[in-house]
Amino acid sequence: MSNNKTILVGGMMQSGSHLLYNIVRNLLEELDYGVECKYPNNSYSYKSSTGKAEYLLDKSHHFKRIHDKNPDYCIVSYRDVRDTASSWSLKRNIRDKNAIICRASENVGIFYEYKDQHKVNRLYWKYENYKNSLSAHYKYDTYFLLKNLSNFLQLDIGNYENQEIKRIFDTVVHKTENIITSTSSEKTPRSERNEWGKTGMLRSHASLNKGKIGGFKNNIDRKTLNEIQNQCKDFLVNYGYKII
Repeated sequence: MSNNKTILVGGMMQSGSHLLYNIVRNLLEELDYGVECKYPNNSYSYKSSTGKAEYLLDKSHHFKRIHDKNPDYCIVSYRDVRDTASSWSLKRNIRDKNAIICRASENVGIFYEYKDQHKVNRLYWKYENYKNSLSAHYKYDTYFLLKNLSNFLQLDIGNYENQEIKRIFDTVVHKTENIITSTSSEKTPRSERNEWGKTGMLRSHASLNKGKIGGFKNNIDRKTLNEIQNQCKDFLVNYGYKII
């Protein structure tokens, strides 16, 4: 599949990049595009039943080339860096304040690493927009987020009726959220939790934060928070995150 279109899902750590990778994979499959999942370990492939184009899907937090060339499409996941640091500290049980501050700053660096790739076709995926879109009362509609993603990847959705494309998008979200939930739960039988490896779906990394928006407020002390906000102020302000 080396001659086919390549997609790199990248961006900040603890910013929902696993979730985004699964969204892209499910979207391609539901629209009957071929897909080969290079990450993890060339674990899964799906061949189009109607002869549609095939894609090579890869994932890396830092920017990387695929088959020694720039990816055709790069989707960059980002999130409030205070939450990324908080989620990481809870996940790893890390309480060292300097390490938490460094984690936030490192994620800002990863984000701007993609910003510097001027020759790469990029789409920025804001974690909070997607999570909020799952609520019917929020202005960001999941339908428009997935439609924008489809258009960015130049997927042919023009021949679908509105109701059909909405059904497809709903299926994508359901499959993605279901695999994230089922593989995260310790109540789920081990055989089912391991199913992600057979299907090419990336297992969710469990966190006490559970992807909560603004969870840092309950986990990071004021002094550490002030230092993060001081070091990462430009990013927070420029991308719509309120300094508190």
